[in-house]
Amino acid sequence: MYKNLKVYISIFFDLTMFKNESFDDFDMSVKSDREEIKQLLNLKFNQRCKKMKRKGENYIYPEQKKYSLDILDAFKKGIHLTTFVAPVQWGKTGVILSLIHECCTNDEIFINPNNVILLTGMSDNEWKSQTQSRMIREMRPSVHHLHGVINMKLDDDFRNALIIIDECQIANQEHQSIRKMFVTNNLFDIGFLKERNIRIIQTSATPDNVLVDAREYNKDEHFCCIVDIDLKNPERSYKFFTDIDKGNLKETMDLSILNNTKTLFKDIIFFKKARWHIIRIPSDKKKKDDANLTCKNIQRCANKFNCDIRYHMMNLTLDENKEPEEVLATRPESGKHTIIIIKNKWRASKSITDKYIGVVHDRFTRLKPQFATEVQSLAGRMIGHGKMKSKHKPIIYCQKKCIIQYIELFSSKFNYDEIDGWKKTSKSSYINKELKVIKE
Repeated sequence: MYKNLKVYISIFFDLTMFKNESFDDFDMSVKSDREEIKQLLNLKFNQRCKKMKRKGENYIYPEQKKYSLDILDAFKKGIHLTTFVAPVQWGKTGVILSLIHECCTNDEIFINPNNVILLTGMSDNEWKSQTQSRMIREMRPSVHHLHGVINMKLDDDFRNALIIIDECQIANQEHQSIRKMFVTNNLFDIGFLKERNIRIIQTSATPDNVLVDAREYNKDEHFCCIVDIDLKNPERSYKFFTDIDKGNLKETMDLSILNNTKTLFKDIIFFKKARWHIIRIPSDKKKKDDANLTCKNIQRCANKFNCDIRYHMMNLTLDENKEPEEVLATRPESGKHTIIIIKNKWRASKSITDKYIGVVHDRFTRLKPQFATEVQSLAGRMIGHGKMKSKHKPIIYCQKKCIIQYIELFSSKFNYDEIDGWKKTSKSSYINKELKVIKE
């Protein structure tokens, strides 16, 4: 009951308080007030940098700052629409944080910090809390997920703004939340953006139809920034799908079949010390029987091999007192291999360490694969900076063809015309040039 109450409170807060009011005591038309805001933001930003440095980490890494400055430079040249593409778990949030700071403290471009909006079409409280925790306190009210976007109506005098759409491939089509919000607030109109000094950056590892639509604009209207990685350099800190050992990337199996579940558990008990093992079960109500049978088979094998089972889904939390990434950062306290059964969790944007992960198994489906969803799912959580350092690396079960096609797509700089195997929606997004003649 209390969890539902928290959700309702969160929805109410998002719908009534979408605007950041942290800087309302300042008059943005007064130069001295604007200078004070810059000083405050610089102080808070530098404090966060020092705090992270004491932990042996960087708040913003040099590469992240480099890409944020590239985007800032495009803004200075009069561009109001930017797409930033980074591979899964590369660290695009760091670029966003750096860009927000640069835009709100730069003398050439004035962005009102009260008018910074960082949003996503995902309905994911974990994304929201994780994103807010990385921002300085004054900017945290700027973060909104699905519930805060649905009825978002900007003020008539809304201007000097920065709008960031994270995981822009989500909820971007007709009758979906991000597109409705863009239509309601006239944000699809480049002329309107220029007149109001509104800058938009859309970002994702799988931008698909959003990037296709954005590329219809000329180079004076849209800037595309894609992270460049030397995949041939084995010493780089970022580990991509190409770094996964061949034997560790396997085809997902139908776990409603007991023999397949037994095969999976052979890989689980291969690890000598206790690890976490993540299994995604079907979320489709039509597949309820398959999900129940899958859970029964997992329970049967877990009993046989003395493994624990935990759950992480809509009404069941992995741990009441700790964030999931904190739980996964240490070995299971029980000293046993522990299976985490998940549903509708840990897809795009979720960062987790792989040090104590043994096996991850994404859901099996006979339907046509959703390429972006598969890449951003459990396989995508196993790549990134500082990953694959253990002697025995995680074993990943997924739809392998989606991963193979993504490698080709990334290598082509997201040339969708060149990569026939990558399947994406052909439906128009919130930034489509013809949107103004489409009635919602």
